[in-house]
Amino acid sequence: MGWPVPNGTLSHSAVRLRWVNVAVLCEQVFVGLLSRAVPSHVLVVAQSILDFSYYAQLHIQTTESLEALQTALTVFHANKDILKELTVQEHFNILKLHQLSHYVQSITLFGAADGFNTELPEHLHIDFAKDSYHASNKRDYEEQMALWLQRQEAVFICSVSQPNNELTLGGD
Repeated sequence: MGWPVPNGTLSHSAVRLRWVNVAVLCEQVFVGLLSRAVPSHVLVVAQSILDFSYYAQLHIQTTESLEALQTALTVFHANKDILKELTVQEHFNILKLHQLSHYVQSITLFGAADGFNTELPEHLHIDFAKDSYHASNKRDYEEQMALWLQRQEAVFICSVSQPNNELTLGGD
């Protein structure tokens, strides 16, 4: 099913507006499907996290949209324990979930988060964890991993601060 297009062209704002309408429609359908299948608190949790997701994706953020973004997250956190009670989720110690608490400040400082994802930081975390583990002797590896990462950071800082990347060790 195609949408009627005046003069055969769509402006960027018209495409965005229609995409937002599709997203809202999907949320309504999803929440509608859940409405008879889950307790009302679960419905509130689902709707609030979907609201957060849609507000976070806006290309232009206003004071009102940032307030709505924060409100959606606050509602989610206020009601998420129902998922523990129903044994849907054991805990909420999840890095991506924690990162949501920084969205409003990040958007305020750096602008809209459209196109942002967590793939690069996750990839770096995996690489650093693997490299540091392989550098350990596999016994008491957490302490060795932390020390290895600390040393890598020190080498990086020295290499950046020394002209021509000349490192001097031992006070020579």
